[in-house]
Amino acid sequence: MSSQHFYVAALATRLVAHLRRLTVETDELAAETTSRTTALAPSLLAICGCGPLTAAKLIGETAGADRFRSKDSFARHNGTAPLPV
Repeated sequence: MSSQHFYVAALATRLVAHLRRLTVETDELAAETTSRTTALAPSLLAICGCGPLTAAKLIGETAGADRFRSKDSFARHNGTAPLPV
């Protein structure tokens, strides 16, 4: 085997090992996200099409919603309040 082939094989081996580590980390993070969103907002996960990542994003963006004096105030803040025509 030439030195060029050895270099390419070694590089490919390193890249595959790196991708395997990333896959393991991704799977661990997905499991943690699922676990936390299930504990914090199971009702979000019950909505068709709302998976753990979407639920986590909604939880993060609406965290501290109790700081608003009313549901109407919160709706105005997040842009879901109806606008008078």
